Amino acid sequence: MLPIIIGGVAAVTAIGAGLYARANNKKRSTISLGTFAIWGRPNSGKTTFVYQLQQKELPKEKRATTEMIRFKDIKPLTYEDKSFKIEEITDFPGTDDRKRSWKKLVKEKQHIFYLINLSKLEDKEYILNVKNDLKLTVEAISNTGINSIKPVNIICTHLDKSTFKDINPSEVNNKIQDSSDFKIIFEKLESLGEELVNSEGIVGHVYSANLIDKKSFRNMLKSISYDIYGQ
Repeated sequence: MLPIIIGGVAAVTAIGAGLYARANNKKRSTISLGTFAIWGRPNSGKTTFVYQLQQKELPKEKRATTEMIRFKDIKPLTYEDKSFKIEEITDFPGTDDRKRSWKKLVKEKQHIFYLINLSKLEDKEYILNVKNDLKLTVEAISNTGINSIKPVNIICTHLDKSTFKDINPSEVNNKIQDSSDFKIIFEKLESLGEELVNSEGIVGHVYSANLIDKKSFRNMLKSISYDIYGQ
């Protein structure tokens, strides 16, 4: 599988270490998080993810995304003495006919997010589609050039409807990555990343949250922000 770095609620790696300490008497600065490209199969939670990133109220009626949408003028995210600004979010339908557009976005945007619906890990067709999407993503990243390698940020959604719902939040990411169903998704991607890029391959960050729970989402987003800032 891809070399994985655990993020989100269960952040245990050295990335961003030391950045969580509160600074005293320091003026808050605004740090750019760059541009986000977001994709995932239908019903993976993309709309909810995008609304929460913009700190907007979720729509009362769920509507499928039917075209590419770009969001700008996004309210900065604030944590203690830091302020983070997402410059642009690009969202579009998670269907096979959009793969060419996704490859283009992977090359253009600074941060790549792919959403996986945890409640569908036992659906073989869904898993096959996810594996193909991630393979396409790794190939697109490899074509951006050796100096432009970027991690694949995996957002695990529908935590509250999955077999992981009763696991302690501090342990959930480890449990997800240790599960046989999740490991199947990343079969052979490690060797593909090494073959297409270099001996180090492409890194994957894994985050998980209940997207409709604002506290859960904010904890995840805080980790994402500090991980990006720490790179």
